[in-house]
Amino acid sequence: SRGLVRVEPVSGAGLELASGDVAAAMRAVSFDRAATLDAAMLLGLCSAMLDMTVEYVSERRQFGVPVGSFQAVKHHLADAGSAIVFARPLVAQAAHLLSGGHSALSGGSATVGEAAVAVSMAKSRASRAAQLVSETALQCHGAIGYTVEADLQLFMKRSWALARSHGDEAMHRARVRRHLLGL
Repeated sequence: SRGLVRVEPVSGAGLELASGDVAAAMRAVSFDRAATLDAAMLLGLCSAMLDMTVEYVSERRQFGVPVGSFQAVKHHLADAGSAIVFARPLVAQAAHLLSGGHSALSGGSATVGEAAVAVSMAKSRASRAAQLVSETALQCHGAIGYTVEADLQLFMKRSWALARSHGDEAMHRARVRRHLLGL
């Protein structure tokens, strides 16, 4: 592959912009914003994978009927859809609190801790949804879902990478647990 840009060193690159508590706070907010963005992108990928799968099982025929007409397939797709529906409000809440939105818990602007917990809940649930939706989509597509010809493989690979970016599900669940237990 060819490079698109060239990075040149800049004089003063060793300049420290922030240190101590200010730098730590900036890193924490940046991490939370990136994790929230990852969660939102995961929801978009999940929706796209589910839409592709519904379209595929509606067209693919087995035993003279669409594969999507079988109850087992419907149940798997319903579970995948439910995972997306459950993750969506958590991602919206995390984005709302990070933007300085009103918190129902404190009655005012969200605290840093409330926003961080909301972010971790959103990222954890979106990562779990991405895993379930990609597994369901691949199972319903069969081996064709892995092939280069199928767009599904692009969405699955991106979702797998995003689910581990800026903390995986286990890290975010541990973060929520520490907050709830006061550790």
